[in-house]
Amino acid sequence: MAAEYAKGRYTLYSGLEFRHLRYFVAVAEECNFGRAALRLHLTQPSLSTQIKKLEDCIHATLFRRGRAGAELTSAGRHFLEAAKRLLHMSTLAFQSTSSVHSGINLPLRFGYSPFINHQLVEATVSGYRDLVPDGQIEPSSAGSAALIAMVAEGHLDAALVIMPIGDHKLFVHRIRTQRVLVCLRQDDPLARLESLSKNHIEDRLRITFSRDHHPLCYDEIMRKFAKAKIRLTPTDFVSSPTDMQFLVKIGAGFGTVSYTHLDVYKRQAYWLGQQVGPSKARSRLLSRRSRPTWP
Repeated sequence: MAAEYAKGRYTLYSGLEFRHLRYFVAVAEECNFGRAALRLHLTQPSLSTQIKKLEDCIHATLFRRGRAGAELTSAGRHFLEAAKRLLHMSTLAFQSTSSVHSGINLPLRFGYSPFINHQLVEATVSGYRDLVPDGQIEPSSAGSAALIAMVAEGHLDAALVIMPIGDHKLFVHRIRTQRVLVCLRQDDPLARLESLSKNHIEDRLRITFSRDHHPLCYDEIMRKFAKAKIRLTPTDFVSSPTDMQFLVKIGAGFGTVSYTHLDVYKRQAYWLGQQVGPSKARSRLLSRRSRPTWP
């Protein structure tokens, strides 16, 4: 449902349907009206008319049209997230109603990275149980790269992972953006400093997560350090924040950790943004655009 302006106030417009949202998402993903029309089994003029109707309804231009194709405007990028959420919710509503009617109660197959703060995992599980009191959950933990592949292949229904996710056509919803910090022992003489120099980081940052856990994220972090002219030579690779901070505790070197995990382990830390730019870990909830029925 959309809204239109009338005498300075919103009035409900009932002509908009879920199909208009599907049309919009298809054009946004294909970046081309012709390819989107083929995907939707429509003629291009018909699709263009429906998108124009959508733009008129919400009083915003969603695409910039040109020879290269169709590019989202800032309003279009904002509307794309909302449209995907609405379509996703409508799919879940139909699937959950169908499962109740058929008596089939499939569990939610849910994954999470060990580098995701457990409070987020608990909040996700709690939110699902509020929506589906009788629903069952099958949780599993693995590296972000493995979880992304499992969701894309249909082995998981949803997962909490660290960005980026690569070129996967998945429903993605950002949950949190948080700072990545350099972590060291509180009794380290450098802990008394206001900030760490590039030489300090280069000499002593030895602990990081394994590249196998999330190659795209690992490479992005390494590129940021290289851009800041900091040459890293990690020697210890971990699979969880607990392992990371244990190695820091026993003096193996500096590590990197997200801000929220420090609340648990109480180590001295410095924001990486002081030396390598705003390094942030972005947590996302992933799910397939179409998936097995679960309540």
